[in-house]
Amino acid sequence: MLATARALGEVVFVTLSQRPWVNSSAQNFMPSVFHQLQQTRVLYGREFADAKMSIDEDYWITLKHSAMRHAVETMNGNSEAPWTNLVSIGDSIIEKRAAMSLGTACRKSGSVKWTKTIKFKDRPWLNELTAQLRTLQGLLADVVARQDDCHLSATDLH
Repeated sequence: MLATARALGEVVFVTLSQRPWVNSSAQNFMPSVFHQLQQTRVLYGREFADAKMSIDEDYWITLKHSAMRHAVETMNGNSEAPWTNLVSIGDSIIEKRAAMSLGTACRKSGSVKWTKTIKFKDRPWLNELTAQLRTLQGLLADVVARQDDCHLSATDLH
């Protein structure tokens, strides 16, 4: 899946976990992918926290949005050309809401044309996650090629 995503564009992992969760998890549970992940940028949303914010669902959305915005800004650099797609894949509604909010802001500024979100099942079992990833791997190129906003859910991946 990671190789498929990389073939279609830039890939950044944005997580609300604490550093070094992504690398530790990959090393412990997916050693065959660990090397690929070492070459992938990981942003930890909690590192974008403002101590003045109250902790509720909006707090987590804001952290995710801030980390995603940072990724877009640093990856886009000084390029005048807009991105075609901002694609978010995750198992939380927080990711979806953050990506949709960021996509709206980026469209207004002219830096992104389309926002696509793929919302996996919340807290899936390993076999469910594996099935969703396999299905998405076959669909991802088509999702990226679409010339519109696209929001898929776990039920769309069966």
